[in-house]
Amino acid sequence: MTGPQHQLPGWAVWLLERLTPRGRRDILVGDFAEAFAYISDEEGRRSALSWTVWQLVKSTPAFLLERSYFGATMLGNYTKIAARNLKKRAFFSALNIGGLAIGMAICLLIFQYVAFESSYDTFHEKSDQLYRVVSDGNVEGGIESRSVDTWYALRGLMEDNLPEVEHVTRYHPNWGSNTVIYTPPTGERVLYREPGIGYADSTFFTMFDLNIFRGEAEGALASPGEVYLSATTAQKYFGEANPVGQALEFHAIVQGTYTVAGVFADVPSRSHFAFDLLLPMHDLLQTRQYRDTNGWGWTNFTTYAQLHADADPLATAATLDDLLHEADPEIFIESPALNTVLQPVTAIHLESTGVNTEAGAHYKLIYFFGMVGVFVLLIAWINYINLSTARAMERAKEVGVRKAIGATKGNVIAQFILEALLTNGLALLFGIALSMLALPVLNQLADVQITMSIWTEPLLWTGLAALFVGGAVLTSLYPAFILSRFQPAQVLKGQTQRGTLRDTLRKSLVVVQFAASILLLIGTFAVYSQVGHMRSADLGLEMEQVLVVERPQIRPDDDAYRSARNAFRQEAARLADVTSLASSSTVPGDGFSFNTSVYREGDDPSQNQPLQLSWISASFTETYDIDVVAGRPLSEDREVDREGTLLVNETLVRTFGFESNEAALGHKLVFNDNEDGRLEIVGVLEDFQWMHAKSETGPVAFTMTAGGGFFSMKLSTTDMQATLAAVEAVYAEHFPGNPFAYFFADEAFDQQYQADRRFGVLFGTFALFALLVACLGLIGLAAYMVAQRTKEIGVRKVLGATSAGIVKLLLGDFAKLVGLAFVVALPLAYVALDAWLGNFATRIDLSIPLFVVPGLAVMLLALLTVSYHTLRTARSRPITALRMD
Repeated sequence: MTGPQHQLPGWAVWLLERLTPRGRRDILVGDFAEAFAYISDEEGRRSALSWTVWQLVKSTPAFLLERSYFGATMLGNYTKIAARNLKKRAFFSALNIGGLAIGMAICLLIFQYVAFESSYDTFHEKSDQLYRVVSDGNVEGGIESRSVDTWYALRGLMEDNLPEVEHVTRYHPNWGSNTVIYTPPTGERVLYREPGIGYADSTFFTMFDLNIFRGEAEGALASPGEVYLSATTAQKYFGEANPVGQALEFHAIVQGTYTVAGVFADVPSRSHFAFDLLLPMHDLLQTRQYRDTNGWGWTNFTTYAQLHADADPLATAATLDDLLHEADPEIFIESPALNTVLQPVTAIHLESTGVNTEAGAHYKLIYFFGMVGVFVLLIAWINYINLSTARAMERAKEVGVRKAIGATKGNVIAQFILEALLTNGLALLFGIALSMLALPVLNQLADVQITMSIWTEPLLWTGLAALFVGGAVLTSLYPAFILSRFQPAQVLKGQTQRGTLRDTLRKSLVVVQFAASILLLIGTFAVYSQVGHMRSADLGLEMEQVLVVERPQIRPDDDAYRSARNAFRQEAARLADVTSLASSSTVPGDGFSFNTSVYREGDDPSQNQPLQLSWISASFTETYDIDVVAGRPLSEDREVDREGTLLVNETLVRTFGFESNEAALGHKLVFNDNEDGRLEIVGVLEDFQWMHAKSETGPVAFTMTAGGGFFSMKLSTTDMQATLAAVEAVYAEHFPGNPFAYFFADEAFDQQYQADRRFGVLFGTFALFALLVACLGLIGLAAYMVAQRTKEIGVRKVLGATSAGIVKLLLGDFAKLVGLAFVVALPLAYVALDAWLGNFATRIDLSIPLFVVPGLAVMLLALLTVSYHTLRTARSRPITALRMD
């Protein structure tokens, strides 16, 4: 019975080995083989095969049940051992779990922030079919500018000629005056300044899911004289009463009484829209500015399109480009590189860069914060791997004993993987709890409104799963395979060695984590330095103690208003604490009134150059202390400047190739290729920074006005409240019934840097936590490495080494690692910072202190972290160290 026909088939052996527990595997395979040989000899191989198949089918449930029971028992034993090990080595366990928990909490906070920023406008039912029409100015290598401003005739053009378009709507914010008056049935009129007024077409609520829960949703914004309010605004005006049918008086671009037709749910914070009151687009188009135009003269409208589900947005945009060229070829003469793009609504928030767009986050910023989260988590994972491999010798005997009594390499690997899973699981639970507690702090630092509803986002759960699985795999595989390789005989004889390769890897991981920490800290230092530089840089104008009063919202007819305005200016200028008063159409930080193109009189019109222009009164340069370096300032005497004059900056002088500032005086600039639009240069201003320091100072010009939307007053006072009260009294006298609205020019200008400051605070916070996690790992690693060298230290002290020398020796080892980390981080930091600072017109220099100071700070913190264990060991008695096993 030894021939091949009597041998149990290989497939049967394979099945039995997979179905039966390891402890009974050899016995069962032997029994099956013996029975198979006997039946094959007595009844033939076919009968033996039939018997084998039947026995396997009949026994499989029992085998599986037994294997499951055995597996559950083993899993329970593994869990108990893992828990005991965590408890036995409580110090290292706390460091591991604490470091991982902090790293996961930071990563989860960043995941929530990224998920929040990436989820803008996804709440609309058909968000994947909604697009905004934008115009890109292209240059070789990419997009030079992006504008969301479109013509109001564009809606009709798209509806009539693009069958792939299902709906089109336009939106127009309310610029200028924005006062709304409510008169209760019994009571005095109540005035509100409403910055959130907008105008939209009747298709707006059809395309965008902003629930109208009071009033008639059908035909919303289709009827003139109706207004729709947000829930919060309705509550502000009418309390709990039903506002539908109530009247509100508007002093905005439109003037008159409007009836509340409905109330919609507040616009979610995850929307690029920001309005509280919506008025019909029809009413806006009846105002003087738009009434007598053909729809192609003004580009103040944002146009949105809802495409059919199967439509191709790229093909639709190309067709729209052709239609625009046919509708009005003159549009593209000045900008031949301009092309139309359909931008997904869900991408608006993160793609809002360039000209005339929202100040939304940028994809690069989101990716950057995501990388910071990965860095922090990587540092925490490195801590775990380092501490696990550092304790390899400590657990060598445990592995040797387990192998000696029958444990396989797979059993050892499973044990250590389970320990990693348990550690990561506990850390994840603590990390989730910490992230929830820290969420309000993140909201405050980032100026966002993230709620727990963000946990419904698939992106966040994907990140959470990746966090746990990735952490468990990365932190368990290497230590498990290292520890499972120990041979029982060598371990039990005490013949294990430290392993140069493991030491090298451990030191390399320390270098990596501290390089990441130094990189983040250098970035933080640079961000704060750049923001401070921008805020303290010489702007070329002075805004300290400049009070800006906004013009009245409720105004009589033009003649009466001009009279009141002039009287206010004269009387306010005579106040004791007002040293200078000017009016203007815009103020620093508020942009310019007009973007156009001009060329020098006598030149070819094709040589035109872009120009930004605002209207100012004659005393504007005095009020803001802008130096006139050539010529003269504007004059209040209309006879002097009756033909139209300009103040220009030095950049304009250079742009048009004048030999000097004085050479530009007397020359005229032609506006918009219009021979009648000629203004003479009478003065040249020293270059100044009108907007954010990221913006390059281009050609700028100012021309004369007696009006404007703002009154700027230079104050010299120590009692600001009394001065404000005096100005308000003059304002109330000449503009009765108007709310007194004011701000200080320097504070308003400084608002431009809020996003940069928030970025710096977030960056710095994450960098400090990364450093904290790295130091937690260093504490554990130092404790173990110092313990490993205790006998060496004892011998050195017996031979005459001093405690100071021992400390120097031990700290020197860690200092070398941190120093190497600095060398690794330095070129990476230089490249990254140089690219980031390239976004700023005014930037700091990449000086040596910018890199050395954070590097020294990390070095000092690292050495302080390990100093406790180092000093304790260095001061110990030599005899104690030499007695250690």
